[in-house]
Amino acid sequence: MKLAIICYGNLRDMKGVMNFVHEKARLLGLRHSGQLSIDVFLLCQIPSFLFRKLILRKEISLLKEKGQLVEREVFNGVTYHYIYYKYGIYDNIFYTKRAGLPMNKGEADAVVSNFESYDIIASHGVLSHYIAKKIKEKYHKPFVATWHGSDINVYPKRNKNQLMMVKRLIECADLNIFVSNALLKASDKITTKGKKEVIYTGPSHIFYKYEQNKRESLHNTLGSGKRYVIGYVGNLLPIKNVMELPKIFGEVGRLMGPQNVQFIIVGNGPEEAELRRAMHAYNVDVKWMGKVEPNQIPDIMNALDLLVLPSLNEGLPLVILEARKCGAYVVGSDKGGIPEAIGEVRNCFRLDDEFYSRIGNRICQLLTNDTQPAPLPDYFSWDKAIEKEVSIYQLIISHYE
Repeated sequence: MKLAIICYGNLRDMKGVMNFVHEKARLLGLRHSGQLSIDVFLLCQIPSFLFRKLILRKEISLLKEKGQLVEREVFNGVTYHYIYYKYGIYDNIFYTKRAGLPMNKGEADAVVSNFESYDIIASHGVLSHYIAKKIKEKYHKPFVATWHGSDINVYPKRNKNQLMMVKRLIECADLNIFVSNALLKASDKITTKGKKEVIYTGPSHIFYKYEQNKRESLHNTLGSGKRYVIGYVGNLLPIKNVMELPKIFGEVGRLMGPQNVQFIIVGNGPEEAELRRAMHAYNVDVKWMGKVEPNQIPDIMNALDLLVLPSLNEGLPLVILEARKCGAYVVGSDKGGIPEAIGEVRNCFRLDDEFYSRIGNRICQLLTNDTQPAPLPDYFSWDKAIEKEVSIYQLIISHYE
């Protein structure tokens, strides 16, 4: 069976979907190399000068070697094949916004030509699903679309054309895999058609609960010797609702004494400057970690007593599963897949005017009781997810023979 995995992302910024795809490709290669021939393709946008300056307003660093764009790269044991496509202001206005297409048709046709020899496509993200749909239409190849969160919760809400694009993709896929029940239910608001299934995954193998003496050492270092370490780990984006953190941290400091709690924030993003100002206004002493390499996150999770995730929406937040696997408590909003990941309704709260006070009180209750955080259930497992997905590939391909 020849499988192509398609995604959009940046190997230099391994977060979210990119982390998910990497772990999936790594495990498929380890467990099914004799059964599967796997190629992973990374779609990379080459923005025009005007689009980069006027819309993105930032520089884009493309991976080059001797002045040439790199065609493939081995990253942590997985080989990625790069597929580049051009994208400009015209494409953004006339294709994406007006037609709901993530790239222009000419560029899409050129991308599709790379996939004639594959038996099945596994796609991640709207752009990749769009390419997979065109592969199916041109070469009669099946595709399995995995939906992660923003592709259902954010992209379709930008305009009617993008909503209709997502609807068509769901209905065309041979199977739609959702990372949480909440995300599947959200997709039903777009369309109830199409084959749908929820498959839970879990944290990467690098996340586990360390020996107690190592945990205590990390806790003391990260927490500057304070009794409790409470943190946020993730992008500093509006969808993450990070501007609730100053109020939450301020309330916890008031209840438990600021001398007893070290607050940390791991991550970066456009909300950082405003967030720093708000923390100062609430007189919260925060240790700002900035962007941290993925292989360092398990140490941070093992040092935490509790993780806070106040997001406006989530698919299935792996950061919660990672924290729980490392032995930390987690509290958060009741949005999207957060309650599924936390697994305890008393630790999930409605986003209203009392959110910060109720979640602050719950944090104090959790940290001052004599119980331990509940272990992560076995159904959050990459092993089970991989075996199920391979059996799905086999079944779908058999119907095309």
